[in-house]
Amino acid sequence: MTTSTPNPEEQFAAYAQLCAAADSGIEKEIQGAGKKLFELSTAEHVREVLRFMHLFRGFPSMVRALSALGSILDDELSPETPHHPTCRNTGEAFFRELYGDDANLVLPFLDQLDATLASWLRDHAYGRVMNRSLIPLEHRERLAILLLAADQCWKQWESHARICLRLSIPLNQLGMDADNLAWPHETRSELKRRIQQLRNT
Repeated sequence: MTTSTPNPEEQFAAYAQLCAAADSGIEKEIQGAGKKLFELSTAEHVREVLRFMHLFRGFPSMVRALSALGSILDDELSPETPHHPTCRNTGEAFFRELYGDDANLVLPFLDQLDATLASWLRDHAYGRVMNRSLIPLEHRERLAILLLAADQCWKQWESHARICLRLSIPLNQLGMDADNLAWPHETRSELKRRIQQLRNT
């Protein structure tokens, strides 16, 4: 664990490498990426990346990753984050803050698809996870872009790319993230095509 403030881009790269390792499910890679992030920051940062990632890859994959990292995390136990009684209001407000005017289209669309799932997205994803502060919002959105691209969820990817623009994250940064972190080649190619398409709209 470092005692100095790490370079933000170096720390983001460590976040992304842990996501990629957890996505692979390979224990040795998870341990290597987790150790690198731990050395740059804290065990709580390692945990927080995986808490965030469960929105995209589910609980089983994150339990697997946390189990692989036991030797790194055992010395720093994390207390449970208490449930906030206003998660629903907080989640919808944060959703609207991120999505801007697009929220007026996205929220009714989600409600029409499945009102229960839409409620979970507001209450849990945006009310309890996305609005946490340990990892900067800009880094969380850049991670979301990589995870959605790797899963080829392009409609959701475009929504988060627009959020990145609202956060003043340039589109070329999203392509550079994929290149610098050696994301799968086929994903990188399609991601760059989508970035160019978005740039032209």
